[in-house]
Amino acid sequence: MCSVGYGRVSDLENGLEHPLISELTVDTASSVAQFSETIGALRHQFGTAVFEEFEIEIESARKLEAKAQQRRMRAATLAKQITMLQQELEAFEQEATGYERGIQALLGTVVDRVERGYGPAWSPWPVLGFRVWSIKRNGLHGAWVHWRSTHLTATCRNGRLEDVPHDNRTCGPPSCGIYAVKRLPVLLNSYPIEDPSHFAIGLVALSGRVVEHTRAYRALHARVVALGAVVGRRMILTSDPQRLHEIFADVDAASIGFPDVTANAGEVDERIKDFLTEQERIHTTWTSENNNESSP
Repeated sequence: MCSVGYGRVSDLENGLEHPLISELTVDTASSVAQFSETIGALRHQFGTAVFEEFEIEIESARKLEAKAQQRRMRAATLAKQITMLQQELEAFEQEATGYERGIQALLGTVVDRVERGYGPAWSPWPVLGFRVWSIKRNGLHGAWVHWRSTHLTATCRNGRLEDVPHDNRTCGPPSCGIYAVKRLPVLLNSYPIEDPSHFAIGLVALSGRVVEHTRAYRALHARVVALGAVVGRRMILTSDPQRLHEIFADVDAASIGFPDVTANAGEVDERIKDFLTEQERIHTTWTSENNNESSP
């Protein structure tokens, strides 16, 4: 851009060429320069006196030009700063991506090691856990399935037959498998009884492919080994395989041989809890002894 009437070249050419300076900015600067060159040529051709009556306009133009130059210089400076900030932003983004990849590698190692050590595995010996059933007219029901026997084998609702129960990331929700909680107090505190007059809590032996979670298991096979239940006015406490079979076949008929409930609800819950806790101890001891006998 040229100074009005003097032909002075500004030092903003690099700034005007910056990509962050708009095309409109470059066009207006070029237009002002052309006017300045034209006025200079006319002054040389017709003399200075011709422009005396336009001194006010020319002086105003000089002032505006000074302001324009200031803004151009500031715009060029800001454009360079923005470029530097963009470069710094890109560098930070690349560094953050590198850190995130490092996090993925570290946590991926942790997940792989945990899954290898505690993930899906075939259990040759029963894994004990607790679960609850609701008792309806036609028998005992879990969250999804009507249990018609003390033995149950899991299936996948997604139709996949191999490697049941599947890993969390490949199945569900909810993930397939027969669920059982590791600790009886956790079950009692986390899974409220829908109908306190018709419910059952049992100790189950899990086998086959077993997936371990923080508080529970998911398994391919489950077998009921002990049961505490309330059926109307009767309370059931048994670990006898034949009685268990009869209960799952026809709970109303099987409950006839058990005593009426004479205690309050709290006492009943405690009796069931004590019975199942003792059964867990007995079966844990039995499993440990069999493991020791089979060891070389």
